[in-house]
Amino acid sequence: MLILDEATSALGPQRDGVAARAFARGWPKAGTLVIYISHRLGEVRQIADRITVFRNGATVAAYDTQDVDDETIIADMLGRRMDRLYPDRKPTATERVAVRLRGFGAGHRLADIDLDLREGEVLGVAGMQGHGQRELFQALFGIGGARGTVEIWGKAKTIRGPRQALTGRDGLALVPEDRRNHGLLLSRSVRENLTLSVISRFTRVGLTDPKREAKLVDEMIAALKIKAGTPEQLAGTLSGGNQQKVIFGKMLLTEARILLLYDPTRGIDVGTKGEIFQLMRDLAAKGYAILFYSSDLAELVHVADRVAVLRNRRLATILEGEDNSERQILRAAMIETRAA
Repeated sequence: MLILDEATSALGPQRDGVAARAFARGWPKAGTLVIYISHRLGEVRQIADRITVFRNGATVAAYDTQDVDDETIIADMLGRRMDRLYPDRKPTATERVAVRLRGFGAGHRLADIDLDLREGEVLGVAGMQGHGQRELFQALFGIGGARGTVEIWGKAKTIRGPRQALTGRDGLALVPEDRRNHGLLLSRSVRENLTLSVISRFTRVGLTDPKREAKLVDEMIAALKIKAGTPEQLAGTLSGGNQQKVIFGKMLLTEARILLLYDPTRGIDVGTKGEIFQLMRDLAAKGYAILFYSSDLAELVHVADRVAVLRNRRLATILEGEDNSERQILRAAMIETRAA
């Protein structure tokens, strides 16, 4: 028996993901029982002969793969029908530039990036795995050395570390790709994780104001619908989706208006994905500027206003409107194009 739990969640959707799926399909032919756990329904359909759906720790349905459609599976996962996964994408971007990069680079995997992120915009970032996406997000958040010119809300800025990036409403906040190792303190409570970055807001002369802290925490838990027994529940005991919500809550409490979201829906359930997509569009409508990378091209196509495609360390092109499609993203990622 071989159990694969989110085996491809950290892999790209192109080459590495295909290799992993081929590996999983090969084992049954050798007589091995494979239990494949994934939130990527497309993968499940390619691999599984039968599909079993869990909800709240119990089996709610089981099907032969060819006898069930995705909408039925999603309804079983949620306990209700979901009209659509992706929210309406109404244009909310203004002409004001939140982040302007000129000749921006970091390390040996990112060079000469010219890019504008506007207020009220969700700007997607795509590309083959390892072509500079991670370096772009980390460098903007002050992790690793960066070169080139960075303007934040029209002012030149050098970001020397995450503490400097998180400077109130003019700052940048990051949702990292690895929530368990880089986004949360799993052995600490939901409350502590939410307020760790903003503890100075309710601390005076070295003493915290527990009532003010509790108010902020309760409001954020309610706003993001974080499912926790109490604010004192350990973050490590939450589901993956609720852990990700805690990271979003921590980020929003910093009041930073530029959000760097690196694969924020990786390995979480479809219901929470829909909530995060809606949150992103709601925040954009409020004037937040959002840089959004996803290993799932469909998310970029349906959620982002424009998609910047990186290829061989550089910006290959920017896609928008009818050109923003999975086919065009892959084409730009693999075939030499001129930057827009």
